[in-house]
Amino acid sequence: MDVNGVGWVAAIIIGGLAGWLAEMFMKSKTGSLINIIL
Repeated sequence: MDVNGVGWVAAIIIGGLAGWLAEMFMKSKTGSLINIIL
């Protein structure tokens, strides 16, 4: 298994979770893709 590939997947998952938490905290409605990008 490639460690770099796992790192990218983990970063996407963590980014998505962080974006979702920020969305809940700020009461904004953004899409999942925007959560991951931000």
